[in-house]
Amino acid sequence: KHIVWAWDVVNEAIADGNGGGLRTESNWYKIYGSNEFIINAFRYANKYAPKDVILCYNDYNEYETAKMNGICNLLDAIIAKENDETLPTRIDAMGMQAHASVNIPASTIETAIKNYIAKGLDIHVTELDIATEVENNQTTLAQRYKEYYNVYLKNRKTSAKNGVSSVTIWGLRDEDTWLNTQSQMQWHGNVKQYPLLFKGGKYYCKPAFYSVLEAGQEFTE
Repeated sequence: KHIVWAWDVVNEAIADGNGGGLRTESNWYKIYGSNEFIINAFRYANKYAPKDVILCYNDYNEYETAKMNGICNLLDAIIAKENDETLPTRIDAMGMQAHASVNIPASTIETAIKNYIAKGLDIHVTELDIATEVENNQTTLAQRYKEYYNVYLKNRKTSAKNGVSSVTIWGLRDEDTWLNTQSQMQWHGNVKQYPLLFKGGKYYCKPAFYSVLEAGQEFTE
């Protein structure tokens, strides 16, 4: 019905490493000095967007405890204004970028998912990739993808409950991953990463591809 069916209304507003507070470098924060500009963004998005278009907040490292708590506080502040008489907010989904690594267990991801669902929101997994430095032995990567997808399926949205309603993998081939760009490699010790489901010019399916399929095939209620 709509070309755009979901809007990332506000993106990456919570800082890393300061106890889950707001990022302060934006001009919006410098003008407002508070989270009011974020609340206003959801007020006006609700006013002007079609009512069946999903409105989201999106962030990275959203599974880390301090940042997750900061995000939850921000979500609470947005939700608290949903019943304003003059200009109410609306937020429908939490966007979890899900830039993870093989060292992050699925249980950590599930804890974050459940915390966001508890706010009455659906979950969009918006930028999934799982960093690994191992190119040839992909067993661990495949296992982690399957575990993540098991969590997504277990906590999926249904007609009766909020949950995961969208999963986007951030790229196709290892050769094209953003993790190996100059700006990103510094965060991985300047070691190449192999985080995706395909590799090579012919898009060879890695074991992780089949593990995602297996998660769906084996899933039961």
